[in-house]
Amino acid sequence: MRVAWLQDYSPFTKVGGAELNDKGMLLYGIKEKGVNPEIINPQTFPQYDLSVFDLVVVSNCVTFPREQLNKIMDQTRYMIFTHDHYFCRWRSFFQAWTKCQKCPRLEWWRQFYARSILNIFLSPFHYSMHATVFSQDELSPHIEIPSAVPIEKFKPDSGVSMEPNSVISVGGLWPFRGRDELLKYAEKNSDKHFTFVGGCPDAVQLPPNCKFLGEVPNEKLMDLYRAHEYAIHLPRNEPCSRAVIEFLLCNPKGKVITNDKVGFLSFPEIYSEEKLDHKKIREFVDGAPKRFWEAVEGEI
Repeated sequence: MRVAWLQDYSPFTKVGGAELNDKGMLLYGIKEKGVNPEIINPQTFPQYDLSVFDLVVVSNCVTFPREQLNKIMDQTRYMIFTHDHYFCRWRSFFQAWTKCQKCPRLEWWRQFYARSILNIFLSPFHYSMHATVFSQDELSPHIEIPSAVPIEKFKPDSGVSMEPNSVISVGGLWPFRGRDELLKYAEKNSDKHFTFVGGCPDAVQLPPNCKFLGEVPNEKLMDLYRAHEYAIHLPRNEPCSRAVIEFLLCNPKGKVITNDKVGFLSFPEIYSEEKLDHKKIREFVDGAPKRFWEAVEGEI
């Protein structure tokens, strides 16, 4: 199967959440389904004749010019693999916001989704937010599949002991990931000690029970997941959240301090009545690439 995979950045060179998700889906497709993918970005787009492909997958395409997306909509059979809530750069679009429900770009996006042969979302929450501004017909057919996170890499380790009242946050110092609420929580819970991992866009005054490690390699991050009793994640919106998945894969006894904006926890099979089903978590994540390609095959 020849697949044109449209992505702002290559899944095999960049390590953002969307790219890592795409990489997991593509590796499974190549190995198990005989998929022959061509990764196309806005710079390489003009050199391709998309009519030679069996399928066009519109993945993370925030930087693609509108004329390129128009060409896809008018001349190809395509499916949309939606990674986030935004249609503008830097998460400036979120369906629940009143200003975004009046966005002048919205009518075009309605057409783009309506003509897609399949719309894939990362969680029930992710889909429900789109359903606030799109009709059911515009989003149909659709399926909800969580991020592809390698369970063989993120797994428990009996050699790491968990510290009581320890809380880890990955990426939580970015404003759109709920930094203000997270720091308020840390201030009110002085009995807990917090470890912040990941980037921080500006100077932040941390409460005395907090420490900031910055970026850490995956190997160290996995041990940090295992050593903390809680993960905290209070985003404005998060369609899936790889950090929450990684923590729960590494720490079967771990708990999550969160809100109702974390997409992965909106799967009722995984999280219901504030109870986590760790077995289902592993099954869902491990089976995500297979479900993805089965859904694709059902539509082409």
